[in-house]
Amino acid sequence: NQAATASGGAWGDPHFTTFDGSYYDFQGVGEFMAAKSTIDKLELQVRQQEYGTGKMVSVNTALAFNTGSDVVAVYLNPKRISINKRDVGLTFTDIALSNGGRVTKNGDVLEIRTNNGDLLNVSFAPDFLNYVLLANRNRQSKMVGLLGNFDGNRLNDIAARGGLTVNPTDFKAFYSTFSDNWRITQSESLFDYESGKTTDSYTNKNFPEAEYTVTQTAYQQAFRTCTDAGINTEPALSSCIYDVALTGRANWATYYLDIQKTFQSAGLIAYYPFNGNANDVSGNNNHGEVFGEAPLTADRNGKTNSAYSFNGRNQFIRVANSRMLHGMGQEVTLSAWVLWKDQGHASILCKASSSIQQLQFQFFRNSSTKETFFHTNGGNIGASRFLLDIDKWYHVVMVINGTTRRFYVNGDLVGTVTDYPLIRPNFSPLEIGRDFFGATEFHQGFLDDIRIYNKVLSDQEVKELSNIDN
Repeated sequence: NQAATASGGAWGDPHFTTFDGSYYDFQGVGEFMAAKSTIDKLELQVRQQEYGTGKMVSVNTALAFNTGSDVVAVYLNPKRISINKRDVGLTFTDIALSNGGRVTKNGDVLEIRTNNGDLLNVSFAPDFLNYVLLANRNRQSKMVGLLGNFDGNRLNDIAARGGLTVNPTDFKAFYSTFSDNWRITQSESLFDYESGKTTDSYTNKNFPEAEYTVTQTAYQQAFRTCTDAGINTEPALSSCIYDVALTGRANWATYYLDIQKTFQSAGLIAYYPFNGNANDVSGNNNHGEVFGEAPLTADRNGKTNSAYSFNGRNQFIRVANSRMLHGMGQEVTLSAWVLWKDQGHASILCKASSSIQQLQFQFFRNSSTKETFFHTNGGNIGASRFLLDIDKWYHVVMVINGTTRRFYVNGDLVGTVTDYPLIRPNFSPLEIGRDFFGATEFHQGFLDDIRIYNKVLSDQEVKELSNIDN
């Protein structure tokens, strides 16, 4: 059930995840093509340099990103940012790029957006750079590089130029065929260099000198360090364990909190934690407006003013249509924490007028049997019937993948149905707590931590999301 995902990146002493969800470690030293579009100028190049004295570890120290109209470069030593080879300083918060792109900076986190909807997230750590590239779905099967080809098949991601797959456990082949194939030439380079230096100045084809194997004792110690720091999901956990065990630096565990958060938010187009208001904290400004004076209430953990209560009559939250919300369709994941007090419909989300080919997510509960089933566009989902109680919190998720729907309760898959109508984009607002614009199916109960992703989450990702929220 590993779903193709649009996010790929590298962090620490570099641990890679490809667009299709394959994980591997790559300790090469030099400048490499991380991701390159085969249809336009989009390209990400990275610089990896030796770390420490053991001749086995490298880290990211620079990257250069061609957005299609501009080249944004980020450097660690010394720390600086340039656009089209001109330094822009470190104190800015927002810079407009040509052709609709933007660079925003919040502390040590940088976001670079293209006019195609691609997003590169870069974070500074004291010893290295971390990056995650969220590629637009229109780039599927149109990418090459260290982050794979984005064709939905993770088994062919670790490959040299031309598509020849390489086994990452074959140390010799991996650090010759694979590594050397993705090195950039001086004519390809997007970096700007100090006087007298070129891409060859950063190249070492004999690195790493040997493989590193984590001992059981080191693994156990690193596991405790990482989990104590709050790292509990993959790929951040395995990477944290490896790095702490390899370097002996316990403080590296704290860096993985940001990495874990970055991967959890990849593809997130709206998030409503309801912490005192109905604002979207995903960074996409899909803020909600409260109707009927719906009050804030305590959430499932007892924290006051951290969830919304709805009376089932006239209270709901409306989010104006936006470019991101309008585009929801073939690949969507909806997640929410729900408590309801009524025996009938529990309306969670709706973005529709009347067509069954529009977005609808709710429950219906039979008052006599206590049997509950999902309701979505096209009708009730009998295949996902289960027993739920009123006045109790549940984490519920619906995954839309074309004509297929998957439904989860508290992280467990409870039903799958196929051959449902495709979701079509529409100009209606998104409504929380009310079903169908102008209709009378309101939610009676509480709602909290609503997330909307423009990607398909896998079974494991849903499980991890449920565990984190809980």
